[in-house]
Amino acid sequence: MILKDFQRDAVDNVSMMIRNRLTEHSNNKLAPAPQIVFKSPTGSGKTIMAGEILRTLADYFDDHNYAFVWAAPNKLHEQSRKKISKLLADTEYTFMDVEAVPAGALLKNTVLFSNWEKVFRKKGDEWANTAVRRGEDGKNLQDILDATRDAGIGIILIVDESHQTFYGKNSQEFVN
Repeated sequence: MILKDFQRDAVDNVSMMIRNRLTEHSNNKLAPAPQIVFKSPTGSGKTIMAGEILRTLADYFDDHNYAFVWAAPNKLHEQSRKKISKLLADTEYTFMDVEAVPAGALLKNTVLFSNWEKVFRKKGDEWANTAVRRGEDGKNLQDILDATRDAGIGIILIVDESHQTFYGKNSQEFVN
């Protein structure tokens, strides 16, 4: 895919910011995890640009261990998975849906797609969704992310349409 000039500029700028922030964070583990907000108008190709950012960073990630969680509202995560997996079919990234994730750690270069509302919903003090609620089988997102970190693999969260749900109390509790 050939990007338009504004898309290429955005991909280059965001890729550079990610590399810089990850380097700063790896040098100071006590610092809060960096957040980068990528805004672009509807129809500008944000998903395509995000895929190109992952492609651009593939060389950087060869020397670092990262897995990704791509969270989006409603069924947008399914659309994103289809588009991103097609765009990056020639890369070392592995794509999976949260419902199909095996127990244990995510492997390096895994991109796990999830419906964000399912992740952050609670009933009282307990997480409401079985994908998040801790169980005996170890196949819930909390245990998988803990195992991933224990395996020395960093996790990068990509929140699509973050303005809709990401800044709510439950979302922030889950992320932290």
